Amino acid sequence: MRPAAAGNSTLAVGPRKVSLSDIVAAMPADLDHMDVARASRIWRKGVIRSYIAGNTPPTPEVIAEGLLHNETWGFYPDDNPRRSMYAGDTRAGLVPFLAHAHFGDSYKWLLYMDDDTVFFPGALLRLLPDFDPDIPYFLTDHLWYQEPGDKQPKHPHPLAPRCLPCHYQTKGRTRLPGAFPAPVGCPCRPQLLCRAAPHMFNEHCDIPRAPATTFSMHGGAGAVLSVGLLREVSLEFMEACSLSLQSTGGDAFISICLWQAGFHVTDPGPSIYTAGTFSFDPGPEDRLGALRLLAAYIDGHRTGADRHWETTCDRACEAKLEAMVSLHIRSRSFAGLDDAAAFIKAITVVYETYQEILANKEARAHPAGRGGGERAAASTTAKQAAAVVQAAAGGNKGTAAAVLKEESLRAAHARQGGRKEAATVKAVGEKKKKAVGTAVAGKAAVQATTATAQTAATTASKATAAAA
Repeated sequence: MRPAAAGNSTLAVGPRKVSLSDIVAAMPADLDHMDVARASRIWRKGVIRSYIAGNTPPTPEVIAEGLLHNETWGFYPDDNPRRSMYAGDTRAGLVPFLAHAHFGDSYKWLLYMDDDTVFFPGALLRLLPDFDPDIPYFLTDHLWYQEPGDKQPKHPHPLAPRCLPCHYQTKGRTRLPGAFPAPVGCPCRPQLLCRAAPHMFNEHCDIPRAPATTFSMHGGAGAVLSVGLLREVSLEFMEACSLSLQSTGGDAFISICLWQAGFHVTDPGPSIYTAGTFSFDPGPEDRLGALRLLAAYIDGHRTGADRHWETTCDRACEAKLEAMVSLHIRSRSFAGLDDAAAFIKAITVVYETYQEILANKEARAHPAGRGGGERAAASTTAKQAAAVVQAAAGGNKGTAAAVLKEESLRAAHARQGGRKEAATVKAVGEKKKKAVGTAVAGKAAVQATTATAQTAATTASKATAAAA
């Protein structure tokens, strides 16, 4: 195992300010899944900057369209021959590091996801202020693991080794039966885990791996990586490591290579102490279960003379919704990828309706503590999301128009004393004005990317920057 660079193990006290402009997203894609990747625009809203790595160089049209949504489309070739389940697994494991090469230090947190993963920005803004982005964090609570004697690996597995963050308060809490005795680590180091459960690792503290066992984060559930982690571990190291492996998928590649670099997963905490509560894809892949929880909260009724049924979102239901940061749609389980894309849009609208009703409830409970501007912003969230969905049904042009309309609303709100995200929205608008000119420049960049990619897979990461 490669010695880890010395990291900052101290934790500053108090929550930090986090806005959507501090967050970027990175996802792999391919020609067949482009519509699924585009569907996530409904929750990214052109504010969360995104890097999408495809299996072919992006055309000038794709580059120009991406600029309308604050997207950069890059390129990393499929594996040939395959060394895992899917040809795009190396690309899937490297995409956070390709994105970091593009964005540099212009962000604090990176969303790592499959193209059919949905993140909920409101939940992210509640989760992340307690974490220091300069500390190397690999945040998720959804891991693959296979115990000795298990015929198949399971996810999310309560016994999968992981750390707790330094700020998480365990006093007065009882760890769930069967949960891993997670040590506190900022950052999470393999050595910490090997000392916490020596019987689960060999004498060299190597990460358990296929074919003997399965142990990795779950790519569909997603993860949040700090800029501190991506500063510590280079794209060159991750690429060389990934290309040396044969394993189960891109999520295994990134997990094994980060372990070799000296880092592992940090669990936000609730999954270890609160039954049935996960931040990343609770269920798992139970999209209808998530819909039922959201519907129970939105409906808001318990009993009544005009009711023929009873809906209840009790405290356990509320805790699950508060913790839920991501959801894996699992596009392969739909009859068609267009159906999966439609569901991504639908679950986002339902979630934003839940957020609006939650904001209304808080405003009623604390009327003196909330400004009129904040109430107005909360009340328009679901309406804006619905407008985006309706426009998206008519194609990319309609989607772009809806996003432009939404951003103009955001800018107007900012002029009235609203959020700091106005500066980001303005920057996005400038990019949109330059989209046509960028498409011309993009054609030459695409040609350069293609030529570079043909030389070797190990140089494709540099071609990504040229394509972008």
